[in-house]
Amino acid sequence: MKISCRKCSPNEVFEIPNFSLAEKKLLLEALNVSGLEAIKEMRKLHRITLRNAKFVMTHINIEHKKCNRCAYQLNILEYTSCANCDALNLNWNV
Repeated sequence: MKISCRKCSPNEVFEIPNFSLAEKKLLLEALNVSGLEAIKEMRKLHRITLRNAKFVMTHINIEHKKCNRCAYQLNILEYTSCANCDALNLNWNV
């Protein structure tokens, strides 16, 4: 899937894999350890560039339905932009 963030890189498009539910759970667990762990796991699971893995890692929500950047309440969509700050959020409900 190709996606962009209007807040951090409005003119760039990033290719991100379609993660399975099990992969999302694994990545969230790794992200709770560190961002670097999440990137390592992502690159083990999929052929993804370091640049795209960093992009995905920085946009994964730690808390479901809460913006990573400003903590504003989000809608229920899995891939959504914050209505308050316009940042992309990977709003995974796992």
